[in-house]
Amino acid sequence: MKHISVAALALLLTACSQPPTATTQAPVKRSYALANASDATGLIVRYKAGQEPHKGLIGFGGNSFGLPRAYRVDVADATKRADMMSTMQADPAIEFVEPDYRLHTFATPTDPSYAQQWDMAKIQLGPALDLTPGAASIIVASVDSGVDYTHPELAGQVIKGYDYANNDADPIDDNGHGTHTAGTMAAATNNGQGVAGVAGGCKVLAVKVMDSTGSGNTSGIISGITYATSHGAKVINLSLGGPQASQALHTAIQQAVNAGVVVVAAAGNDGSTTSNYPAAYPEVISVGATDKNDARATFSTYGSTLAIAAPGTSILSTYKGGLYKSLDGTSMASPHVAGVAALVRSLHPDWTVAQVRTALVNSGDPCTGFTGSPGVKRLNALKALQYGGTTTPPAPTPAPTVTPAPAVTPTPAPAVTPTPAPQGGLTISGVSASPTNNSAIFRWTTNLPANAQVDLVNLNWSTPVFPALGTNHQVTINGLQRYTSYTYRVRSTDSAGRTVVSPNQTVRTGF
Repeated sequence: MKHISVAALALLLTACSQPPTATTQAPVKRSYALANASDATGLIVRYKAGQEPHKGLIGFGGNSFGLPRAYRVDVADATKRADMMSTMQADPAIEFVEPDYRLHTFATPTDPSYAQQWDMAKIQLGPALDLTPGAASIIVASVDSGVDYTHPELAGQVIKGYDYANNDADPIDDNGHGTHTAGTMAAATNNGQGVAGVAGGCKVLAVKVMDSTGSGNTSGIISGITYATSHGAKVINLSLGGPQASQALHTAIQQAVNAGVVVVAAAGNDGSTTSNYPAAYPEVISVGATDKNDARATFSTYGSTLAIAAPGTSILSTYKGGLYKSLDGTSMASPHVAGVAALVRSLHPDWTVAQVRTALVNSGDPCTGFTGSPGVKRLNALKALQYGGTTTPPAPTPAPTVTPAPAVTPTPAPAVTPTPAPQGGLTISGVSASPTNNSAIFRWTTNLPANAQVDLVNLNWSTPVFPALGTNHQVTINGLQRYTSYTYRVRSTDSAGRTVVSPNQTVRTGF
């Protein structure tokens, strides 16, 4: 048998041109042999159902990466890559073949001294958090450059996923972009420092698909989307993209949406109607950027595929190394929408992807400058959570007519000596947050006897510990955490040892 060199194999693209017949069921053999495929340049190949290459095929250099029947083939040489694509496109066993495109993040550094979270007030986050701070059971995935899970604002907020950029189990952020978007989505709001996240009550699943330069392959991003979907994410944020459409990436997104995942993506920073993907796919909520005057940010992509806008200029958030940084970009706008999507899912866990999308897109506030993007509104968290709240429920089905049973004379129950009711009563009224960000005024009303002792009871926080307050009807508590909700109740015991407790109430400190 004549020996064939590796170099010769690299030029050899042999294929059985006919698919197996129904009678023989012979396997379709393909040999796409490549040499010196050591760099990241490659192709994505997806076979038709039942036509996947067999593991033993000589020279096939493909690796599966998360999309069923799809493989990534390393091709270092551009000429060989073009020849290989041409041959594969003509193969009846192949569904599609395309380059493994490099996508990139949509962020630009700005002056960190512009360190004010104007964006959270703009989207009415404060009143929205009174409806829900986010449920810990709702996971929002950051498919990005990883997350600095050691950051004080993110410690305890992050679920460590996988690193597809370096193929290891540590999704630590070596770029900073992913930490910034994760902080906007779900930075802690009860640690008294730094910034507040949109959905601090939810968890962030860190999936690293972008390298230290802020770029990554389509195949890695697909793997990240598949991983997030299979690990319980209810929302996926993709603050990344590029101008090339990818059938493989579109298929992965369709699978995620069909599995009940809301997918949000940055529209791009081209300042034009140029479509970027994955944002331009119809299943994705495409997000443009606005400034603090509700005008389109000059860099923001717009056009017919845009679904919604959100603050995206001078956005202060967490950054790698325990730092904070202010950035511009649709990358910064997208996690605002993803965070509010997580809040909506927290409040309405039974809603479909379409219902969540409708609540986000239809409930916003007017914005300007998005020519060619009809009806686009700027995100409003409060309105999104209130959306659909006045819908009239369906009329109940009438109960069937039941023939009454014959009357039975009941046996009298023995008399029970009632337990005396507590004297007095407690209500909470006139609650207001202090203008400062570390104190609040707590008020209540009572009709308790003068010798009753009143305790202000904290339900979801450890400090401060309230002393007995006697019959005081107002107290100011200092040393609270910035922009944090505190749930409390008032409790009193009368002279007979009987206790009366007020309803729960929540007060939130300011920014």
